[in-house]
Amino acid sequence: MVADKRTKFIGEFDHMAHTLDIGGEVAEGILAAGHVVFCFGMKLPNARVMAVRPRSIAVTEFDDHSIVNFLEPPVPVATEAMERWVKALRDD
Repeated sequence: MVADKRTKFIGEFDHMAHTLDIGGEVAEGILAAGHVVFCFGMKLPNARVMAVRPRSIAVTEFDDHSIVNFLEPPVPVATEAMERWVKALRDD
């Protein structure tokens, strides 16, 4: 992930391992699935925003490709940063 002083990295969550550990279902073809968890937290204008924090970028691996996605946050600066991070993965 590209460094951004407004963002705090929290950790990684192995969603596939969790799903398998609880006896859940994983769609055919998915080899790995996880989240990079972080928070922008530039403001706490009210208690309602806590429900949509922290944020994550999801990474799902298949045999021949990966899908990287996220839910668009309501703050344009956060959306722009997340888009930059995801697009930077293509350059690596």
